[in-house]
Amino acid sequence: MMNVIRLSRGFTWLQRFAILLACLAFVTREAPHTTAGEERPLTDDLAVMEPFVSETTILVVRMDPQRIALPDLAGLLPPVSFDVGTHLMMRTSRLQSWLDWLREFTGGQPVFASVGLPISSERWPAFLFVRDAPGVEVPALLTRLGRTADGQSCRHAGCVVVTPTEGVDVRQLLESFPPVPRADLKIAFEAAGGHPVQLVVLPPDYVRATIQDLLPELPAQIGGGSSDLLTDGILWAALGIDPAQLQAELTIQSASPAAAERLAGHIPGMLTALGSLLPDEQAATAAALVRLVQPQVSGDRVIMRIATTEQTTAAAGVLLQLVEQSRNLAIRRAHMNRLKQIMLALHNYHDVHRAFPPGDAPRGADGTSGLSWRVHMLPFIGHAELYQQFHLDEPWDSPHNKSLLDRMPDIYRIDSPSFTPGQTIAPGHTTLLAPVGDDTVFGQPQATKLNQILDGTSNTVVLVEVKPEYALPWTKPTDYALDTGDPARGLQLGSDGRFLAALADGSVHALRGDLPAATLLHLFQMSDGQMIDWDAVR
Repeated sequence: MMNVIRLSRGFTWLQRFAILLACLAFVTREAPHTTAGEERPLTDDLAVMEPFVSETTILVVRMDPQRIALPDLAGLLPPVSFDVGTHLMMRTSRLQSWLDWLREFTGGQPVFASVGLPISSERWPAFLFVRDAPGVEVPALLTRLGRTADGQSCRHAGCVVVTPTEGVDVRQLLESFPPVPRADLKIAFEAAGGHPVQLVVLPPDYVRATIQDLLPELPAQIGGGSSDLLTDGILWAALGIDPAQLQAELTIQSASPAAAERLAGHIPGMLTALGSLLPDEQAATAAALVRLVQPQVSGDRVIMRIATTEQTTAAAGVLLQLVEQSRNLAIRRAHMNRLKQIMLALHNYHDVHRAFPPGDAPRGADGTSGLSWRVHMLPFIGHAELYQQFHLDEPWDSPHNKSLLDRMPDIYRIDSPSFTPGQTIAPGHTTLLAPVGDDTVFGQPQATKLNQILDGTSNTVVLVEVKPEYALPWTKPTDYALDTGDPARGLQLGSDGRFLAALADGSVHALRGDLPAATLLHLFQMSDGQMIDWDAVR
């Protein structure tokens, strides 16, 4: 069981490889290559792979760069946002460059990979290898893969070998996992057909035995049921992908026709259960993809295909939605991390000055400050030198202070993925603002202290992300003025209808943008005594 658990250690590397395969299958370009070259004899390639397959090996990959072509999806894909379109074009260009280099570097030879279950944090048998030949140089391969550490490559069994494990001598690692014949390897690759990208999953026998002994019932996250659904249902699995034709075929070998029937009946529920773990919007899109590919039983095998024009068109559209949603979520996470950094800096400021910025010292007789709290935060976000250049006794738009407007730190710079095409923010402006109104943390005539937040720091919003038209010069001592009748008017909502909010305790949440005005005001106010139902606002 520990070997199964430790597999998670390799997810980052595996995710990168999966992203590459996804890009090969679903990115667009204006002038696609045509698939070239004949399929190579499997017997020759098996001889290359076998020295890198041990009893722990669970995944083997065979990829023929000479036969990989990127498809033209212009007529298949639905309209995409400006942001996603730009992202896909950039990825396509990089991928094409990478493929061109790979073809030249390998002389058109196949590229292989094997991944095993790790037995310790230092002994993870994952290898990328290619036949040794003139022009195949280790330094060039390491540089292209972003690897420079000594010992992470070698020549072995007629191949140049690289491992993603940091600080490990790859030759010693290979010796720790001697090759073991796996009888199903040849059969599985034959089932992957003539596709230029092939992946074979070979669960070791001891993994199946461990699952049967320690996990008699499958977790609800993968649909539940008896574990023999998997241990008898999946002896091996082979996936073949042809990016040029947008076709893919997954073949799963079961222990018997009855086991294949049981697995086929379980797969839709299992995928639906896994999809339910995704955010709501992605879960709906994933469910649409599941409906496109229904498992079929052929004897003791389960087969799933994307082969027809209708399937490939629909799958491309669904996967594009997933790409867009995943990108939006990644950007949102980056924004949330940025907000968390600002909140940490705010708390550090409070530790020093016993109040949130701007403190009482820089305020005038009327309780206002000539510069924003963001300026007074500069020493706490690594910009003490910039802070010293401001004239603190002058307003934000004095000739001198205004000359510093274009030096806004990146931490205040947020471009939302939900902006409309071409929508931008003026230089020196930020959409990270504090809600300002009656009983808010910011905007009061005196500096606010933590002990004044009577509703609790975990119930009080301090910062939000606003729409581009509400952006303000980052040095200006004004923020998001609340409209008590419609406090959500200026909030920047994501595609899921939520906005980012940083709470006084330093946490950051995505909250519903359709909340009643009274509820939003309770969130923004620090001592109104109203309880927040967090299950209802998130």
